[in-house]
Amino acid sequence: MKSLVSFIFILSVWGGLLSASGIAKPKAPEWLTRAAEEPDPEFKAGNRPEAVVLLDEAIYDFSEDGTLFSTYRYAIRVIEPRGKERASVKAYYRDGSIKIHSIKAWNIDREGEVYAFKNSDVEDVSASGSSLYSENRAKRISGESKSRVGSVFGYEYTKEEKSLFSQYIWSFQNKIPVVRSRLEVRVPDGWGVRDTRFHEAPSPRKEENVYVWEMMDIGKYKTETGAPYRSIKRSFMTIDVEPPEGV
Repeated sequence: MKSLVSFIFILSVWGGLLSASGIAKPKAPEWLTRAAEEPDPEFKAGNRPEAVVLLDEAIYDFSEDGTLFSTYRYAIRVIEPRGKERASVKAYYRDGSIKIHSIKAWNIDREGEVYAFKNSDVEDVSASGSSLYSENRAKRISGESKSRVGSVFGYEYTKEEKSLFSQYIWSFQNKIPVVRSRLEVRVPDGWGVRDTRFHEAPSPRKEENVYVWEMMDIGKYKTETGAPYRSIKRSFMTIDVEPPEGV
């Protein structure tokens, strides 16, 4: 009995020392925790998807000189074992013109335990995959080894770029169901934003210089073997960002 009491005492002291030293369990960011609380859409019998996108969000913030600072957030829940392959992120960049400022990823298992991927988990790879070095690169994190059925994988990264192009494409619909898809565009005073919407893509909400497009509970789009991608009927839109005349 004395040995049991002593063992419990040692455990409590060790736990206190860990707490005092600042060692704590990793936590997921609030946006990912909220996304993980979303229930799955209703699936028809025999039509369960491999995974469900809980959140697909981007924030485009344009500066006066045309530099685009963008933040991407994405969360996916694995429904079937083959869905583990979707638990990954690739953030593309280009030497000298597109920079990745930060990239982070997390896995939340069915019991709520969080794994925060480390810097050592980030790979720097060729975007084409065909050469050892190229100006077109990608920061990649694979969460497949940590994913299980029912777990949630999420990532967030920020990017800076200055492009000669002013048109951007946002797709709300995916090959798997999407619970929430959201695009936010912020522009300086005097700038304009013009959208062209396809297949039930939503109209924007506008407040001052901020435009927001959002869709909820989006079913997967249908594909046919051999059909060209442009022929697929899916909800998407193009965004034209227009600076003032003379800029």
